Amino acid sequence: MRDRRATTGDAAAAVSFLVDKSAKVFIAGHRIMVGSAVHRKLDSLGSTWRVFFAAELPRYVILAVANIGGVHAGSTAPAEYLTENLRITVNVVDAARRCGSARNLLVLASSTIYPADVPQPTPESPYHIN
Repeated sequence: MRDRRATTGDAAAAVSFLVDKSAKVFIAGHRIMVGSAVHRKLDSLGSTWRVFFAAELPRYVILAVANIGGVHAGSTAPAEYLTENLRITVNVVDAARRCGSARNLLVLASSTIYPADVPQPTPESPYHIN
Protein backbone atom coordinates (compact mmCIF):
# COMPACT_ATOMS: atom_id res chain seq x y z
CA MET A 1 0.00 0.00 0.00
CA ARG A 2 1.21 3.48 -0.78
CA ASP A 3 1.00 6.22 1.82
CA ARG A 4 -1.40 8.99 0.82
CA ARG A 5 -2.02 11.91 3.14
CA ALA A 6 -5.28 13.76 2.60
CA THR A 7 -6.08 17.26 3.70
CA THR A 8 -8.97 18.16 5.94
CA GLY A 9 -11.81 20.29 4.69
CA ASP A 10 -14.01 18.47 2.23
CA ALA A 11 -13.69 14.84 3.32
CA ALA A 12 -15.11 13.59 0.04
CA ALA A 13 -12.30 15.29 -1.87
CA ALA A 14 -9.90 12.96 -0.08
CA VAL A 15 -10.92 10.14 -2.43
CA SER A 16 -9.76 11.96 -5.56
CA PHE A 17 -6.98 9.40 -6.00
CA LEU A 18 -9.60 6.83 -7.00
CA VAL A 19 -9.25 7.15 -10.74
CA ASP A 20 -10.33 3.58 -11.47
CA LYS A 21 -14.09 3.86 -10.99
CA SER A 22 -14.54 0.10 -11.27
CA ALA A 23 -12.08 -0.61 -8.43
CA LYS A 24 -13.47 -2.22 -5.30
CA VAL A 25 -13.39 0.01 -2.23
CA PHE A 26 -13.83 -0.92 1.43
CA ILE A 27 -15.16 1.97 3.53
CA ALA A 28 -15.02 1.42 7.28
CA GLY A 29 -17.54 3.83 8.74
CA HIS A 30 -19.65 4.44 5.64
CA ARG A 31 -22.70 5.18 7.78
CA ILE A 32 -21.16 7.89 9.93
CA MET A 33 -20.60 11.53 8.96
CA VAL A 34 -17.18 11.46 7.28
CA GLY A 35 -17.52 7.95 5.91
CA SER A 36 -20.95 8.67 4.48
CA ALA A 37 -19.57 11.76 2.70
CA VAL A 38 -16.87 9.59 1.11
CA HIS A 39 -19.52 7.00 0.20
CA ARG A 40 -21.72 9.64 -1.49
CA LYS A 41 -18.73 11.03 -3.40
CA LEU A 42 -17.75 7.58 -4.67
CA ASP A 43 -21.33 6.91 -5.75
CA SER A 44 -21.45 10.24 -7.59
CA LEU A 45 -18.26 9.29 -9.43
CA GLY A 46 -19.83 6.03 -10.56
CA SER A 47 -17.50 3.91 -8.46
CA THR A 48 -18.53 0.47 -7.29
CA TRP A 49 -17.78 -0.36 -3.67
CA ARG A 50 -18.14 -3.32 -1.37
CA VAL A 51 -18.02 -3.71 2.38
CA PHE A 52 -16.46 -7.18 2.80
CA PHE A 53 -12.66 -7.63 2.73
CA ALA A 54 -12.18 -11.32 2.26
CA ALA A 55 -14.86 -11.88 -0.34
CA GLU A 56 -14.28 -8.76 -2.37
CA LEU A 57 -10.54 -8.08 -2.14
CA PRO A 58 -10.75 -4.26 -2.26
CA ARG A 59 -8.11 -2.24 -4.06
CA TYR A 60 -8.71 0.82 -1.87
CA VAL A 61 -9.36 0.92 1.88
CA ILE A 62 -10.81 3.99 3.59
CA LEU A 63 -10.86 4.11 7.39
CA ALA A 64 -13.44 6.70 8.42
CA VAL A 65 -14.49 5.28 11.77
CA ALA A 66 -13.26 5.78 15.31
CA ASN A 67 -14.44 6.30 18.84
CA ILE A 68 -14.92 10.06 18.74
CA GLY A 69 -15.45 11.22 22.28
CA GLY A 70 -13.90 14.63 21.87
CA VAL A 71 -11.69 16.37 24.36
CA HIS A 72 -13.73 15.02 27.29
CA ALA A 73 -13.09 11.35 26.44
CA GLY A 74 -9.45 12.02 25.71
CA SER A 75 -8.92 13.76 29.03
CA THR A 76 -11.05 11.59 31.35
CA ALA A 77 -9.92 8.17 30.10
CA PRO A 78 -6.98 8.80 27.77
CA ALA A 79 -5.55 5.28 27.79
CA GLU A 80 -8.88 3.62 27.04
CA TYR A 81 -9.74 6.21 24.38
CA LEU A 82 -6.38 5.81 22.64
CA THR A 83 -6.41 2.01 22.96
CA GLU A 84 -9.85 1.65 21.40
CA ASN A 85 -8.98 3.90 18.47
CA LEU A 86 -5.66 2.13 17.94
CA ARG A 87 -7.47 -1.24 17.89
CA ILE A 88 -9.90 0.00 15.24
CA THR A 89 -7.05 1.29 13.09
CA VAL A 90 -4.83 -1.77 13.57
CA ASN A 91 -7.69 -4.15 12.75
CA VAL A 92 -8.56 -2.37 9.50
CA VAL A 93 -4.93 -1.96 8.44
CA ASP A 94 -4.23 -5.62 9.25
CA ALA A 95 -7.27 -6.78 7.27
CA ALA A 96 -6.12 -4.66 4.31
CA ARG A 97 -2.64 -6.15 4.53
CA ARG A 98 -3.94 -9.71 4.78
CA CYS A 99 -6.27 -9.46 1.80
CA GLY A 100 -3.24 -8.55 -0.31
CA SER A 101 -5.23 -6.64 -2.90
CA ALA A 102 -5.31 -3.21 -1.26
CA ARG A 103 -3.05 -0.72 -3.02
CA ASN A 104 -4.04 2.39 -1.07
CA LEU A 105 -5.11 3.05 2.51
CA LEU A 106 -6.72 6.34 3.49
CA VAL A 107 -7.19 7.04 7.20
CA LEU A 108 -9.46 9.96 8.10
CA ALA A 109 -9.22 11.42 11.59
CA SER A 110 -11.11 13.99 13.62
CA SER A 111 -9.81 17.31 14.86
CA THR A 112 -9.31 15.78 18.32
CA ILE A 113 -5.99 14.36 17.12
CA TYR A 114 -4.49 17.86 17.38
CA PRO A 115 -3.38 19.30 20.72
CA ALA A 116 -5.66 21.89 22.32
CA ASP A 117 -3.00 24.61 22.20
CA VAL A 118 -2.28 24.63 18.44
CA PRO A 119 -2.92 27.83 16.48
CA GLN A 120 -6.41 28.26 15.02
CA PRO A 121 -7.09 27.64 12.26
CA THR A 122 -4.69 24.73 12.50
CA PRO A 123 -2.19 24.63 9.63
CA GLU A 124 -1.69 21.15 8.21
CA SER A 125 1.84 21.45 6.84
CA PRO A 126 3.66 20.92 10.18
CA TYR A 127 1.80 17.63 10.68
CA HIS A 128 2.51 15.99 7.34
CA ILE A 129 5.17 13.33 7.26
CA ASN A 130 6.48 12.51 3.81
